[in-house]
Amino acid sequence: MNPNVQRMALAGVCLFMMAQLGAQFAESPLQLLIGFGAVGAVLGFLFRSGHRYLISGYAIGLVAMMFMDFIIGGALVKLTGPVYVAGYLFASAAGLTARFVCFQLPAYWAARRSRTS
Repeated sequence: MNPNVQRMALAGVCLFMMAQLGAQFAESPLQLLIGFGAVGAVLGFLFRSGHRYLISGYAIGLVAMMFMDFIIGGALVKLTGPVYVAGYLFASAAGLTARFVCFQLPAYWAARRSRTS
């Protein structure tokens, strides 16, 4: 299987599962957003390249979750949709931040060591 398709599928499943957990256990939208951010940071750290496929996978997972919410709850999507979209943005931003830190931090510490020694 193509590694990019695997990344998309993994990201979609992870965000779908996080949305399910958040729908059942989160007591506030902030807890759901923190969960989405954590998923994005972990996947951004694990997959340092091909992040556009992760972002596409996040979108697929959230569209599936919103579709399931629409089938089960009807107009509930009007309430949960904005929270899921904000979670998508949190996951994308956390993943990009983790990727940036993974690429930049080793170079920063190497440059810092060379200046101090």
